[in-house]
Amino acid sequence: MKDYLTYFELAHWINENKDLIIESFVKNVKFKEKKFDFKLYKKQFGTFHLIIVLPKIIFWDKQGLKDLYLHEKLKKELENKKILNVSSIKGERILKIEFEDLFLFIELFHNGNLILTDKNFKILYCLEEVEFKDRKIKLNETYFFPPKKYFLDLSFFEIFEKFNVDIEVEKFLASLIGADYASFILNKLGIEKNIKCKDLKQNEIDKIINEIKDLE
Repeated sequence: MKDYLTYFELAHWINENKDLIIESFVKNVKFKEKKFDFKLYKKQFGTFHLIIVLPKIIFWDKQGLKDLYLHEKLKKELENKKILNVSSIKGERILKIEFEDLFLFIELFHNGNLILTDKNFKILYCLEEVEFKDRKIKLNETYFFPPKKYFLDLSFFEIFEKFNVDIEVEKFLASLIGADYASFILNKLGIEKNIKCKDLKQNEIDKIINEIKDLE
């Protein structure tokens, strides 16, 4: 299993699976430590399970996980509620699941977290209470996204500076967009995978950035 999903991989997963998840109903929620199993039902598909393993990965299957415990709080709040939308937060490894009166946020970074809020972003439940410099994740606090600047929203100079590192370009890109996308882009552009980022020419960086933008 991968150590993490990049933002682009998460966005791709959502795009591939949103038609299945949207308009499905939550029937049960089980967990153990940082593993969550959301039992969902959709008339056209039947029963399936949305599996979240924090902070690593998210997937679905028909069987679900074994040896988990009932999550009484989440079941009480979500049972028989319909999922209205599923999306990601731009530039972040955060899955957002929308219900009529609630939001469920799954943070797939650091140690991972799962946060349930009302429509005013008041935190009703969180797996772990944590406090950062710029935000708090605690009961009854307002949920804020990390104040991180999205890579493609940076100025050209800021992006160029990001590439001014003594790291192989394939490894650098894999940390941003995932190994498969990194390999695909470099092969397409004919750029050597082992070249150091700081040795790339300006026009090569321009081409890489344009390819990343096409992934959105």
